[in-house]
This record gives sequence, structure tokens and C-alpha cells, in this order.
Amino acid sequence: MFTTINGIRLRIPTEEPVAPESSDCCGSGSCCPCVWDYYRAEQKAWLAQKEQKQEQESNQ
Repeated sequence: MFTTINGIRLRIPTEEPVAPESSDCCGSGSCCPCVWDYYRAEQKAWLAQKEQKQEQESNQ
């Protein structure tokens, strides 16, 4: 399943995303999206999916 968060289209991760290493970011500020932007979008998508699953489980 795909979603778009903050303008970044991504596949919703099934496991908690791992933060990028500091060496994964070039630090120039010109990358769009930056690896950190992508990570934060993945994290938001994963948390939303997790909350939705928990809500569904509690309603059963």
C-alpha cells in the first residue's frame, strides 16, 4: 500500500523504519527529499498504520 506524506510518495513500511546514518546525509540542504525527510515520512506512515491496526483490534 502506498501513501503520500509531506509530498513524498512511499510504500507504507511493515516494520518500524530505521533512522539513516549520519553519513547517509550529505548535509548540503539541497537534496529534495533529504534522507531525513524520507525517514520522517516513513515514520509517520508506519505510526499511523500501527495506530489503525491497534484501533481495529480493540474494536473486535
